Amino acid sequence: MSERSELPHRVDDIIQILQSSQTHPSVEFFLKQSFYTATHHVYWGMLITSILIWIVLLFLPNTFPIVEDHHSK
Repeated sequence: MSERSELPHRVDDIIQILQSSQTHPSVEFFLKQSFYTATHHVYWGMLITSILIWIVLLFLPNTFPIVEDHHSK
């Protein structure tokens, strides 16, 4: 059986393939590296997004004037 045919066709099948003792080592390595890379991309994206949001929030008070609430008086 070729290595390409061992790759999962559905996301749900990935865990079964990784837990199988009959999986070719190169397929197992490819799937683990794919998870590793995808996870790092997600975390880097979250970090960059949070830094950009922090920068926007840091400069917002300087951009917009503070308006008093006249309804509470």
